[in-house]
Amino acid sequence: MKISRMVLLSTLACLAACTSVRVHPVDPAAQMQHVCIQENPKVLVDDFVMVLREGFERHGISTQVFPTGSRPAGCEFVLTYTALRSWDLAPYLTHAELRIEKAGRVVASAQYHLRGDGGFSLAKWAGTKFKMDPVIDELLTGSPSASLASTSPEDIAPRVPAVDTIVHAEKAGEGTAEARLRELQHLKDQGLITEQEYNERRRAIVNQI
Repeated sequence: MKISRMVLLSTLACLAACTSVRVHPVDPAAQMQHVCIQENPKVLVDDFVMVLREGFERHGISTQVFPTGSRPAGCEFVLTYTALRSWDLAPYLTHAELRIEKAGRVVASAQYHLRGDGGFSLAKWAGTKFKMDPVIDELLTGSPSASLASTSPEDIAPRVPAVDTIVHAEKAGEGTAEARLRELQHLKDQGLITEQEYNERRRAIVNQI
């Protein structure tokens, strides 16, 4: 039990040290009960939208997803998002932004950023849900999530991806050099990495081809 608790506390400490979160929460007076989520086809984090929907619905807010350019009628609140990932044996979430608009005006926003792509911390491989749930909770209530206190270490303990996971990702096209170079360019274009970091990582990817 003591070892499990140490793993949990160590994981939380690593994530806290590596993570930057900025939130402008929803005003409770807005009485937001339904949110339309505009799909972003450029986001390659497969479970990102699912995590968003589960997080909102956990707070009693229903959601629906619509493609760009076909906003459904009656959407008072619209959520737009972006999410970026990096690669180190396997892809993992490093940056995310959420914006909620009403009548074209931003009424709430949140940003999650993993500093230095998590460096050597194994916590960087924690899942999307573990990373985003506290951000969503703070966005919707103004307070960070307290739910982690009851989370078992097995649910969140970072694990280095197994070889078969890496092979599966490669076959799915997620680990190809071309895909990694595209994501690296995206990180640079967003200003999330320096020119030096971009050149070093690009060189490392090219050398593996």
